[in-house]
Amino acid sequence: MATRQRGTFSARTAPYLFCTEYPFTVLDAISLRARDVLTIGGSGDLPLYYAGRDAKSVLAVDISTAALALCQIKNAAVRILPYEDFLWFFLAGIERAAAFLARRGIAATFKPQRWLELYQQLLAAAPQLRAHCWPGLLARHGHPFASLLRPTDLWFLEEIPYLKEPAAFSQMRSRTAVVRLLQADIASFLACSPGQWDFIYLSNVPEYFYTEAILAEPREQARHVQLHLLFTSAVKCLKPGGMLGWYLFHNPDKPDDCFRCATEVLQGQGYCLAAKKITYHGPAGLSLTNGVALAQRAGAP
Repeated sequence: MATRQRGTFSARTAPYLFCTEYPFTVLDAISLRARDVLTIGGSGDLPLYYAGRDAKSVLAVDISTAALALCQIKNAAVRILPYEDFLWFFLAGIERAAAFLARRGIAATFKPQRWLELYQQLLAAAPQLRAHCWPGLLARHGHPFASLLRPTDLWFLEEIPYLKEPAAFSQMRSRTAVVRLLQADIASFLACSPGQWDFIYLSNVPEYFYTEAILAEPREQARHVQLHLLFTSAVKCLKPGGMLGWYLFHNPDKPDDCFRCATEVLQGQGYCLAAKKITYHGPAGLSLTNGVALAQRAGAP
């Protein structure tokens, strides 16, 4: 499917090095074994999480070329590199990740030659990675992935299940084959897809869409239309009894206008909507409260 620019997102949008949303404690309570999952690709961590939960298939959709490249190299690295080498490959030399590495006995000093050697191992097993330009970033940024860092990146690495410990990482190793990547705008894909899934995860795309609608057209009706189109397309692609989820970058105990609008739209289509609160903690006492919204048709098991 051809990609197109949609407001905030385009094929040139840069991903985060590791995800900055942490829905995992909520999603752990949902049965995903032998289920078909559609997810935003993002930083590659969400597709890997679903694979590790024994999903039957995981289709990761993202409009960003770099996001899909990051998904691809992470999938290859999980398959090929030991746990310690994986963490070093992505995080060595990045100051805010130094304590995370130290707790696992991994030296944080970045060595370009070692990085290239590990990258060559990945190329030998996954030649398609040659299409990406990570090694070319060494001279400009030191660590090739440093250019992906944002101020909010890497503070909550402990919240990403497969990074926390070798056992979870090892479980992932045999499951990456169920992940398939597709470059597409998620709204356009859902609108025309004949496929159906047991679980669809939209990350925080609804919040982006709502913000874009406010900037483009301040009338309340226009904001409602944007979410109506997105959610109508999404629920059309759910199997009977399937579930729709997305991330809330706010405390769901204090619903914002986007969530209230989403509730109205989905209830109008016969869905019950619940919001689960997540509080997580980072370095220096940093604590954040976000949430996950889950929607399922009323009366579904």
